[in-house]
Amino acid sequence: PEWLEGTEICRWVSIPWSRQLEAVVRTFTQDDEIELLMSNNDRIVYKVYSIRQLTIADLQKLDSDSPCLLLVLAEADSEQRWVVTANP
Repeated sequence: PEWLEGTEICRWVSIPWSRQLEAVVRTFTQDDEIELLMSNNDRIVYKVYSIRQLTIADLQKLDSDSPCLLLVLAEADSEQRWVVTANP
């Protein structure tokens, strides 16, 4: 793969659902910070923009053409996903 220097992407991070993680996600407020630590030790700080429950179909329709973080709690037996949208 090739990376075009200077390009930005929306990072999707999916975490298996648990009651404890859902409780944490539901306590986020707008402008809370999420720090993403990359494998090369880069740290990217995002500010929470929204927290909502979406269906898988709604999740696939999200606009991800700008730099952002989508944190998804994936519950195997549910059509709904908790989704945190955060911006750099």
